[in-house]
Amino acid sequence: MKLALPLNCFAMLMIMACGNPSDPNAKGGVWDETENGVAILVIDPQGNPVPNARVRIVPEQTWARDILSDRNPVADSALTDSHGQALVHTSSWPSNLEVESTLGMIRESLSSPDSARRVTPKSPGTLDGVLLAESKPWPDSMHIAGSSFVAKVQSDGSFHFAKLPTSDYMLLSVIADKLHIVATTNLDTSANLLMDSLRIEDKDSVLLDDFEDQIDANRFHALSGSGWWYMSSDSNSQIIPSNPRAAFVASTESFQQGQSFHVRFAIDSSVAGKFALCGFDLGESRLTHPSTASYDLSGVDSISFWAKGKGSMQLQMNGLLPLTSQIAQISVAFSLDSIWTRHVIRPAQMKPLRGTTTWQELAPYTNSFNWMSTGEADFWLDQIQLHGISDSELYSTLLRK
Repeated sequence: MKLALPLNCFAMLMIMACGNPSDPNAKGGVWDETENGVAILVIDPQGNPVPNARVRIVPEQTWARDILSDRNPVADSALTDSHGQALVHTSSWPSNLEVESTLGMIRESLSSPDSARRVTPKSPGTLDGVLLAESKPWPDSMHIAGSSFVAKVQSDGSFHFAKLPTSDYMLLSVIADKLHIVATTNLDTSANLLMDSLRIEDKDSVLLDDFEDQIDANRFHALSGSGWWYMSSDSNSQIIPSNPRAAFVASTESFQQGQSFHVRFAIDSSVAGKFALCGFDLGESRLTHPSTASYDLSGVDSISFWAKGKGSMQLQMNGLLPLTSQIAQISVAFSLDSIWTRHVIRPAQMKPLRGTTTWQELAPYTNSFNWMSTGEADFWLDQIQLHGISDSELYSTLLRK
């Protein structure tokens, strides 16, 4: 028989889970439980509760420190009761929620506590990989960023994740007490993914985005939990489409017949201060994670990307200078061609958008990139890269203790 749980019944989980109010060790009753955790209801596709599902919560900000210290990154875990309910605690956000049951698995990223989270597990996939011999000595294991998932590396360099929920993933390894980024990928429900010829090395360039995944964030979203694409314009202008995800286009016009970013800026020329732009955060948003929001681009010797279309554009690099707490921007102008053209931007080409900020001053505190126009433009974009720096160096603040 299908068991329907009214919302107020689900909310009672929070009350029942609280400690004895007379207990001197209690942490604040209902408010504390709601403020520092997730109340979860696990149901099947028909809405029936799923008992005995394992629920884990993994904080992103302490994950690297825990892995490098050989500690379990899971902050809390619980089994769902006969009503499919469980409560897990953490005071660190964002965190990743992992649910595993006989029905399947699911993984979700949470930016704050949730008093009524409902999830339905789906059939898991598998991930197999092989490290190249030139990457020896191989690490003992492969880790998935921000998760409890780990796979042992065999004597032939192979590794196997037997069950993984649908998600985007970043594979990392620990070598000489440092985390190294190995690869990024995404896994669909019930998929069996093979990644062979993987190399563990410090690269001298970072591919920030190639738009081939299914999420409107840069390729390091699985590590940072952020890196989202965004759009903005004056109130009279339009960006078409208005949703960044809808701008990911696979067509005969896309770069090398893959998937590219495509928008049209419809700008009202009569408006003072007219503009339209699209861009992305390198990682975590300054609004929620000020301690790790800046990324050091001091070692970058050039920025490259492929573009085509019609109109005049600016590439803008943005950051927040710590001494003045002022937003600083530097930029360079370029024109669009009707065919795919590779643009290579050197630091010396980027000039202050306002004020006197130089590349040298802004580079250590960079947090985002924009592509902006003050006139009508049809804009295609792909293969955004930083040169002269490795991915592990760029995201070093997220990979250390």
